[in-house]
Amino acid sequence: MDIHEIADHYDISLKKLRRLHKDGHLKVGKSATPKYWQMVVSDIRKGKMSARSIALAYRFPKRLEELIRFTPRDRKTLREHFELAGIPFEKLDLGEKAYLAPVGAAESDPRYLEDFVTGLKKMIPPQNVYYEFIAVRWLTVKCDFDVNIANISNYIPRALFNAREDPSFAGWWHKEAHLYGKHRMVYHRPVEYDL
Repeated sequence: MDIHEIADHYDISLKKLRRLHKDGHLKVGKSATPKYWQMVVSDIRKGKMSARSIALAYRFPKRLEELIRFTPRDRKTLREHFELAGIPFEKLDLGEKAYLAPVGAAESDPRYLEDFVTGLKKMIPPQNVYYEFIAVRWLTVKCDFDVNIANISNYIPRALFNAREDPSFAGWWHKEAHLYGKHRMVYHRPVEYDL
């Protein structure tokens, strides 16, 4: 058992377990649970989930239930993040290259960037949506295994940055003021005015 599994199984805080481990009173083994699943559990406990964590929790609920005993607060966190990502959603056809499109788009490969932008245009609804909406959809539509979700999720932020720089994606996004003086990207279909 690793320190996270002990904390969850025995309801002992991680802070106490880390102090015990540091003082030499606790010997813990290496976890058999992959790091990305440990991050999902950590994100749920913190109350702020990444797109990768949302996608993994949605696609593999049985695996998640093996790792964590849900509290009402955990269930509320999942519910809120699923709503933010627009889950559940209808099946989308993003094309044959959709699995590798974020990787190629992140590397600025013109062919994959074009496929990525085309997929984004199919995915974005008329109303405003945020990063989580797009990333979770992309990850759950084309990634069949948890390790694929974990790997591809690393490329999506850079791929979206490159897509926003592409002229064919102009009008499909804008910046919006967010907390602490930061900005947040908002994605939407272009507004067409009938004059």
